[in-house]
Amino acid sequence: KSRTFNFAIVGLVYYGPSLHLWYCKILPKLALRFFKGQTKPRRILGSVLFDQLLFSPIFYCGYFLADSMIE
Repeated sequence: KSRTFNFAIVGLVYYGPSLHLWYCKILPKLALRFFKGQTKPRRILGSVLFDQLLFSPIFYCGYFLADSMIE
């Protein structure tokens, strides 16, 4: 298998669905729940913190797992 094929499969099966779910469904609900009534800069900072502290570590571990399963 080619490297391009591996990236395409991981992108279609893992990247696309997980990023869509996180950024369009989960993160906005978390931001509304925890930062409702806050100023816009605080909501943005809170969203970035949720993204970097909660989602990113899990996402990257999942990426390496998916990539190793394809190879």
